[in-house]
This record gives sequence, C-alpha cells and structure tokens, in this order.
Amino acid sequence: MNHQYFENLLLEDRALTPEEKEKLGKHLSICTKCTDFEQSLRALDHEFKLTSVASPSAGFTARWQANLPDRRKQHEAEQKRIISISMGATIVATGITLAVFLLPKVSPITVLANLFADFVSLVDLVTNFWSFIGSFFNAIPTSFSIGILATISIWLTITLLAWGITLYRITLKGIRTAK
Repeated sequence: MNHQYFENLLLEDRALTPEEKEKLGKHLSICTKCTDFEQSLRALDHEFKLTSVASPSAGFTARWQANLPDRRKQHEAEQKRIISISMGATIVATGITLAVFLLPKVSPITVLANLFADFVSLVDLVTNFWSFIGSFFNAIPTSFSIGILATISIWLTITLLAWGITLYRITLKGIRTAK
C-alpha cells in the first residue's frame, strides 16, 4: 500500500479537494500507520498552538550588537591560530618527507667533514682573490690604478645618487599606476 501519498496529503498546508478528503478518509479508516501519523501531527500542532514564543530579555539586541566586534575578533584569532598550526604542521611534515626521500644516505660525520672542507676551500678562494687583486694593483702603474678606482667610485656615486633621487621622488609623489 502507498502510504507516501497519504502522508503528503496530511502534511499539505493547502485545503484538500473533496476527492482528496474522501480518499484520505477511506485510507485512514483502514490504515493504522497513517492514523497514528495523523494523530501525531494533530498533537504536535496542538503543542505548537499552546506554547508561547519566548521573547528575549530587555537590552538583548544592544548587548548582542555591542559584543559582536569582540566575538568577530575572537573568531578571527581562532581561525588564524588554526591556520598557523595547520601550515606549521604541513611545513614540518613536508620537510620530514623531503628529508627522508631526498637526503643521501650518509652519516652526519661525513656531512660535517664535507661542510668544514667546503668552508676551508671558500676561505682559500677569498684569500687567493684578494692576493690576485693586490698583485694586480702592484703590477700596474699607480696612475692607472688610481684611474680604475676613480672610475669605480664615480659609478658607485652616480648609482647611489640616482637611487636616492628615485626614493625621494617616490616618497613625495608616490608610485604612478596605469589607469
């Protein structure tokens, strides 16, 4: 038996046609399930009519509106905290995963020894570079070395001056954007 049709008729907000009322009455006289459903709906409707609508206490709206910015700030802070923790956990998990898969299988002692050797070779390269610069300037005539230093100084001065003027203009006028 199709109970859904009759349950829908019982739940309708509109007035039923005489034909629908007749079908529903016949069905309710033989179907206990739908009769129980109708009685439950009537009891529920009766309870809704008896209960009064609760009204908020005096000043509720004003208190609620006054507390709204604080609640929003608290909610935003909580969201920021959750996002920060999630991002931090993601970064840590990604770093561990990359370390496991990408780092070579070497001992920490070997890594430290290689780092120390690379540092020593870097210091040696810097020392050799400055030795080369010193011997270069000793080998060329003094007037030529003064000319090179003067040219480099002029280039640096012009560059710094242009940079300073640019920053000054930006602070006064702002950056122009295309409209």
